Amino acid sequence: MTRSRVTAIVDRVLALDADLNLLLGDYIDSTWLGDGRARSRDVARELARLPRALAVLGNHDWRGGGPAMGWALRDAGVPVLENEAVRVRDGLWVAGLADSRHRHPDPQAALRDVPQDDAVLMMCHDPDVFPEIPERVSLTVSGHLHRGQVNVPKLRRVVLPTRYGDRYLGPHVVEDGRHMFVSAGLGTAGLPLRLRALPEVPVLRLRGSAPGLQKTL
Repeated sequence: MTRSRVTAIVDRVLALDADLNLLLGDYIDSTWLGDGRARSRDVARELARLPRALAVLGNHDWRGGGPAMGWALRDAGVPVLENEAVRVRDGLWVAGLADSRHRHPDPQAALRDVPQDDAVLMMCHDPDVFPEIPERVSLTVSGHLHRGQVNVPKLRRVVLPTRYGDRYLGPHVVEDGRHMFVSAGLGTAGLPLRLRALPEVPVLRLRGSAPGLQKTL
């Protein structure tokens, strides 16, 4: 994931003209094989070109430089959510959780300021947090697993960074009436290889189900 590739990806995302751009973490590769790829400030400057962008941090961001990635994004003008929420339009909030491997994700703290009747989208880098997400959250969006990256049955179960095996491999997970979308992401961790796990920028079209919330986001 070189800076030039990040630039090309941002250009393509800009052409989509999305209402929101949700950035789900792991902007850098903290493994030794990731050396020489795009750096924190390079990535942050490019992502800051996306309008209406909100971010959470991932485990590689913390392992690769501690808070540096968060500082770079904030300095570039991209809000980074850690157990907090922001209102993006009347009746709709986006909440973001801290990374589960280096911080402490707290869904209740993230939802503290959200009115009970408003809709909430929850951003969490690691889908393993999904069992802790309250029912009031309309949709959780996650990344982290890269759809297995080298998506070979049995082999992927050995290397997937999750406690749940294939349970949250995605893309669309439904449990007890709650919904989560797990993006395959764009880059790689460690070995710069993807197999049966194509990189993606998912475009989600959401519709409200209550009266007065029929507009598409």
